Amino acid sequence: MAKSKIIKQLVNEEISLSIALKRLLILATDLNINELVNWVNCEIKGYGENPLPKYRKIKSWTFRYNGVLGRSVIKGANLDIGFFKKKTLDEIIYIDVRESISSIEEKAKSDAHELMIDRSYLAGEVYKNSFDGFDGLQCISISQIFSVEQFKSICNSVLGIVLDVLLELDKKFGNLDELDLDATKLDKQEFEETKKNIQVIINYSPITVEKDLNIKSENTVLGEGQITKTTDNKKIKDSNTGIGTNVVDKKFTPTLSIDGEAIKKIIKGN
Repeated sequence: MAKSKIIKQLVNEEISLSIALKRLLILATDLNINELVNWVNCEIKGYGENPLPKYRKIKSWTFRYNGVLGRSVIKGANLDIGFFKKKTLDEIIYIDVRESISSIEEKAKSDAHELMIDRSYLAGEVYKNSFDGFDGLQCISISQIFSVEQFKSICNSVLGIVLDVLLELDKKFGNLDELDLDATKLDKQEFEETKKNIQVIINYSPITVEKDLNIKSENTVLGEGQITKTTDNKKIKDSNTGIGTNVVDKKFTPTLSIDGEAIKKIIKGN
């Protein structure tokens, strides 16, 4: 059974990931486990130019637009990705989420089901690729849509790593709540084994299997004026998430719901 209050607090959602990471940073610094220190710092401050774990890569192939087609004014319609060049899609489909974990937690707690990135700068490309010799689709705004669940998934991945590390330290050092660990408590071989176990935990970046999300907004009228474009007589089905002005905006602001039942069983020794 885990001895440390910090583990139980984290599982019961009594403290945030940000606070748990700050406490873990103190422990990692005491033990001089550089890889752990670096990972925790990146999660707290953001990754900047540092290599990004797989769990921080998200994707979206859902685009919506407001615009004009002929004499029709269109609001909140889905935009088919066939109006984008392949090169454009390659740049915007996948997004690296490099911001701090506190910022991600905030997005994960949004009351909305979706967030967005402004892709209005692609309006010219859409017009060109939709022009039929008489008219084309004139987009006033284009948004790339992301699910809040994608940000919850990042939080869950970080939570899993933090808990695994804390459980490992709790097993080796006992109660962690004083945030004061002495590496000399373990013999050299045991300490090196502990470091290796922690490195394995950090380097295992869970790949989240994302489901195809048919995202609908309560504040958006879908389907009105929707048009599509096909390539080689086949409608393009895939796309994902991206770069460009890759800042995911918070439209609104669900409680971060982390299922800790399995972890609770571990703590209770079941």
